[in-house]
Amino acid sequence: SLAIFTMQGPSSETRENYLRVFIPLCVTNFCLLTAYNNGIYTAYEYGYSHFQNQLFQHRSNRSQKSLCETNTSSQAYNDEQAVQSVVSRWGLYISLAQGLPLVLSSMMFSSMSDSMGRKPFMFIGAIGIFLKQLLMTLAIVFDWNIYLFIPFTLIEGVCGSWVIELAIAMSVVADITSAGKSRSFYITVLSFVLGIGFSVGTFVSGYIVTLLGYDYSMAASCALAGVAVVVNCCIPESLTISQRKENKFSFIGNLKDIVNFYTRDDPE
Repeated sequence: SLAIFTMQGPSSETRENYLRVFIPLCVTNFCLLTAYNNGIYTAYEYGYSHFQNQLFQHRSNRSQKSLCETNTSSQAYNDEQAVQSVVSRWGLYISLAQGLPLVLSSMMFSSMSDSMGRKPFMFIGAIGIFLKQLLMTLAIVFDWNIYLFIPFTLIEGVCGSWVIELAIAMSVVADITSAGKSRSFYITVLSFVLGIGFSVGTFVSGYIVTLLGYDYSMAASCALAGVAVVVNCCIPESLTISQRKENKFSFIGNLKDIVNFYTRDDPE
């Protein structure tokens, strides 16, 4: 059953039992952003290693010197540039696979959550990240074609990825608080948690890859994303039935609002 919250009093700025929503919301977003960042860095490092081995599998004793100190006319430097070129093109395909559908999904899901509830779309975003990490883990373990990472990332983009999670998380905070210091405080706390998640995912990826390998690093991301999916199921719905009935989703109307936002002057 969906939890319907009521304000604690006429002057209260938070809903009753708001921590039942806010705490698991923070846990979910921390796990997702840590998993996402660790996964994306692991994927690109794996891609670089894969293409390097693929292009120059018969060469050994590759120099570990910085390219700033390398002779730009040497064969090692030219080999490095060839690898960088292939990895950059592969990374571009991955970015497009995520970014293009993400434009549409983020625009639709955020607005649809106003009329259908926050929880279903937070779940969709979380399950998209989890599926991508799971498939990439399997791809690394079983040495699948590296270009399969592109459709795997497409799944995440269609589901909204971390963008929809962040947008709806902020909407949830708005649902359980009233405008004022309380809302500002909880938005700040959530933003801090998001920042920590991004930072942890960035910092630990290199250490896990170095100590355990690409497969364990991606598996760790998959496990964290799985935890986020489970915790997400425990978050009570923050948008009441009456609020959902008041908001009607209109894709064309949303497009008009976006255009008007950038083209019309502010009222004086």
